[in-house]
Amino acid sequence: MLLLRYCLLWLFVLSQAHAQADTLVISDLKSSYDLVPHLSYICEQENQTAFTASNIAQQTFQPINSHSVAFSYRKPPCWFKFQLNNPSQHLQQLILDIPFSLLDHIELFTINDKQMLVEQYQSGDNIDYYLRPIAINNPAFHITLPTLTTHNYYLRIQTTSPFSLPIYLYTVDDFILHQSNYELAIGIFY
Repeated sequence: MLLLRYCLLWLFVLSQAHAQADTLVISDLKSSYDLVPHLSYICEQENQTAFTASNIAQQTFQPINSHSVAFSYRKPPCWFKFQLNNPSQHLQQLILDIPFSLLDHIELFTINDKQMLVEQYQSGDNIDYYLRPIAINNPAFHITLPTLTTHNYYLRIQTTSPFSLPIYLYTVDDFILHQSNYELAIGIFY
C-alpha cells in the first residue's frame, strides 16, 4: 500500500512538472515557433473584479494541456501568459502572429524581468487597421527582446464569439515570407 501511494505521488509530481508552461528560449538558428506549448491561461468570471496589467502577474495560471487553444462563447476575457528568454548577445526582433481574425479585442502587455510594464499594444477585429501595430487582417505584434533578458507576456483576449488561438512567433524575415505566401494564396483563390 505504501508503495502504491509513493508511485501515485511520483506520477502526480511528474505530471505537474510537465504541465507547467515553460520558458521559450529564442535561438538564432530558428526562425519560427509555435507558442501554444508555452502558454498558460486564466479566464475571468462573470461576477469577478476584472484583472489588470498591474495585478495579472499575481494570478494563478493554468497550463494549456492541448496542442491547440479553443474556447466556446464567453463574455469575460481570458488572459494568456508566455515567457521568452534571449540568451544571445544581440537584440531579437520578432513578430507575434495570431492567424485568427475574428477575435474582437486583444491587448498585449510586456513585463520585463524587473516586473515593470515595458510595452502595451492593442489589436483585433474591433480595432481599425491604422491603429493596429501591424496593419494586416489578423492580429500581429512587434516583440523586441533585449540581450540576455527574460520577459513575461500577457495577452488579454475578449470576443463575442467562440475563439481559437493559433499563436506563432516569427523572426521579421520569416514573418514577411509567411505573410507574402498567405497573401499570394488569397489572391489566387479569391
